[in-house]
Amino acid sequence: MEKAVPISELSLINADRTYKKTKHRIFEIDLARGIIIWGMCIDHFIGNFWYLYPYLFAASGATKPEWVTFMQNFSLNGYWMEPWRSLIRYIGLMMLLIICGISCKFSKNNALRGVLVLVAGGLLTGGMFLFSYLTNRTYGVIMATLTCIGLCILIYAGIRKLYVLIYNIIQRHNYNKTTNSEELKIKPYVANKNPKSWKWWCLAFVLIFFLTTCYIKFNPDWCTFNFSNRTDLWKDGNIFLVFSGWYSPILSSYEGVDGLDTARKVILICLGAYQYGSDWLGLFPFVFYTFLGGFLGETIYQNKESILRIFFCHRRFDENGQDRMLKLNDDLNRWCSPIIFPGKHTIWIYFLHQPIIILVMAAIFYACGMELII
Repeated sequence: MEKAVPISELSLINADRTYKKTKHRIFEIDLARGIIIWGMCIDHFIGNFWYLYPYLFAASGATKPEWVTFMQNFSLNGYWMEPWRSLIRYIGLMMLLIICGISCKFSKNNALRGVLVLVAGGLLTGGMFLFSYLTNRTYGVIMATLTCIGLCILIYAGIRKLYVLIYNIIQRHNYNKTTNSEELKIKPYVANKNPKSWKWWCLAFVLIFFLTTCYIKFNPDWCTFNFSNRTDLWKDGNIFLVFSGWYSPILSSYEGVDGLDTARKVILICLGAYQYGSDWLGLFPFVFYTFLGGFLGETIYQNKESILRIFFCHRRFDENGQDRMLKLNDDLNRWCSPIIFPGKHTIWIYFLHQPIIILVMAAIFYACGMELII
């Protein structure tokens, strides 16, 4: 048996370059996003039994199946209105926005990505208003989750683009001051598209948007409630809820009533001062979670590699020269593929999961003797 030839330092460098060029997704990011999306699908499936299905289906010539009655009662009285469910939901939303910020580190065009998500949110808004009109119910959406995520990504991309532009203007000016005209012809200034100082500005914007959230949530001119009089530990007394988006008064209509005109109401709903609609997510506080994710992405994923690499240290390659981390990442992606799949196709799953759930349940209800009533 031949003795394994040790890998040279040059081979390690070449292997690293090959790994970075490989179109390889980050396992832990897809896994976390997949868990969140699966949780959303289960959450909406259970919630549909009380806020959607009773208005779409009715028993035909027979009593309603017992399992449907049980699910409706459980959905309304044992699940949807429970504080723990809302708490888990908002924690999931915060994690989703942090992951979106981290993902900005890996995207080649965050502006295009933000526009696509924003368009998907607009289509969802239009679809929900159309569905409300057809069912004569209030399912309207103004600031959908996808709309909020798209705006957060665009804000992040815009501010980062502006920072990189200003940074390079300053650096070019300093370079020209210390370099004579002859040297400039030979070695002109090369723009830095990824300045390392950007991560600290991400942290600064986290603080700025945090303070903006405080202003919106506690300023009576923006949001009419008295925080000091709230005593319920789960729902109103926990300061965490203010920065989860939960602690915002719910509006029954976005139209101009109660002393607020329609335009002002829509603006306040978008900013996060008020809640409205069946799928709402205000810009504040969630935009500062996006910048927090941007900071984490620039810090933890500086080399755009999975943090699983830390488990290998100097033992990254085996005796045959194969990349241990790459092999583990591939194995984990294969073993956890049912969870990771929605994490890789988040927008499509988010956009299509409700129609798919409705169609599947419609087939089951029809088999149980229930009919569509709209």
